Amino acid sequence: FAFYRPSPSLTLTQMNMFQNTGIGLGSNNWNRRRTRDSRDSSSSGTIVAITDKQTKSLLRERDAKIAALEKDVIGLQNKISTLSKEQAMITGGQRKGKKGLTPYGNTVRVSVSKCSAKRRQLLAERNRMGRNASLSTQAILNSLPDENSSKEVLINRIQDMFRSPNEHVGYLKSEQFAKDLLKLNKKVKGILEDEPRCVFLQSPAYVFGDIHGNLEDLHFFSDNVWNLGMALTAGNFVFLGDYVDRGMSCLEVVAYLLAMKLMLPQKVFLLRGNHETRDVNGWEEHYGTRSFIYQCRERFGDELGYKVWEMTNSTFDRMPLAAVIDQE
Repeated sequence: FAFYRPSPSLTLTQMNMFQNTGIGLGSNNWNRRRTRDSRDSSSSGTIVAITDKQTKSLLRERDAKIAALEKDVIGLQNKISTLSKEQAMITGGQRKGKKGLTPYGNTVRVSVSKCSAKRRQLLAERNRMGRNASLSTQAILNSLPDENSSKEVLINRIQDMFRSPNEHVGYLKSEQFAKDLLKLNKKVKGILEDEPRCVFLQSPAYVFGDIHGNLEDLHFFSDNVWNLGMALTAGNFVFLGDYVDRGMSCLEVVAYLLAMKLMLPQKVFLLRGNHETRDVNGWEEHYGTRSFIYQCRERFGDELGYKVWEMTNSTFDRMPLAAVIDQE
C-alpha cells in the first residue's frame, strides 16, 4: 500500500507558500485537498491511499481467512487419522486368525521299541527347519501330481475312446483302460456318497432308459440330444439304470457314463437298476459272453478283471435308487 503524506523535510519558504495559497498544513483545506488527490490517484491507478481504519479492516479479514484455512487443515488431519485407525483395525482383524510361520517342523517316523517284543511305534519329532526347508518343500509339492489335471486327462481319454472306439481297440484291451476304470470308480464313489437315495431335480431333464451295454444307443443319443456336449446342453441328464449285461460293450458304456458323472456331477445323474447288483451282472451262466463279469475277465484277465468288476459294483452300490422331477 502507498500512503501519500507531505514530505517531512519541507523548508520554511515552502511552508509559507502553502499558507499563502490557503492550504496550510493544519487547515481543513489541506485535508480536503489531500482527500481529493487521493481519490484522483485511486481513479488513475497510480497511488492508492488507504486509511489506518481500512488497513486494520483488511488485516482482520486476512486473519479470519487464515484462521478458517487452519481450521480446515485440522479437520482434514483428524479425518486422515480416523481413516488410518479404521484401516489398521480391518487389516489387524484379517490377520488375527493367521498364525506366523515357525522355524520348526513336525515329523513322524516309525521306530522299533527297545523291549524284547520289538513293537513298531510312531514317534513324533519337532526339529528346527533348515534355511532351505521352504525351497525343498516347494520342490516336493511341485513334484506331486495335480489332481485336477489328472482328472481332465482321464476324462479326455475316455471321451476320445467314445468318439471313435474303432481307433482305440488297443487301448480298450490294455491294462491302461483297466486302471482308468479303477480310477473312475474311485473318484465317482465319493460323489455318489454325497447324493441322497432319492434325488429331486427340476426340468428341463432328459430321461434315458436301459442302455444294457449298447454303445450304439449312446452314440445315437450323443448325436441327437447332446450333439454340442452335455456341458453346453441345457437341462439335466437322468439315466434309469441297467447299464450292463446283454450288450457287448458294457465296459465302454460304464466308462463313458462314469466319466460324464465325474465331469458334470450336478448335471448327470445315474440311478441304480436291477442289473447294477452282483447277483445279476455276475450271472455268467445265464448271460454267457454278454454278462458284465465275463467281459471284465475276458478283457483284463481273471485277477484284474475281477478287481474291475468288484470296484464297479462298489460304485453301483452307492447310486441313488429314484429321482423326482418337478415334485411329480
